[in-house]
Amino acid sequence: MPGLGGTSSHSLDAKGRIFFPARLREAMGEKLVILRSTKDCLMVFSEPGWEEFNERIHKLSFSKGLKIRNYFYHNMQECTIDGQGRVLLSENLRAYAGLEKEVVVTGSEGYAEIWQPDRWNTYLASISTEDIESMMDEEGF
Repeated sequence: MPGLGGTSSHSLDAKGRIFFPARLREAMGEKLVILRSTKDCLMVFSEPGWEEFNERIHKLSFSKGLKIRNYFYHNMQECTIDGQGRVLLSENLRAYAGLEKEVVVTGSEGYAEIWQPDRWNTYLASISTEDIESMMDEEGF
């Protein structure tokens, strides 16, 4: 999905809305599915991206699938980007991700992420160049 790279900073308004970057709107469309990630942030999928993610979960064994569905679906939110390019984030999702005023929106292959800035910086700092090189070597890059 082209256009999903990059990172931008935005403010959360009093109603819990954030501006969703134009490059991501173009790549993902106007209808989105937002859910919690396993990294203390939110994942944002396009409709087709969500269908693919959801299909993979439904192919799992019953017990694994049940736990994973419960984790992701419990606070899942389907939404549409408004005419001014904003997305309303539910209170539950904002609380999970620690979003209060400032947010970081970053593109990741196939989906986007919404982070609280300090959490984003801590996460980035946890990734070393050596770790990346080692993983790339293991995968034959």
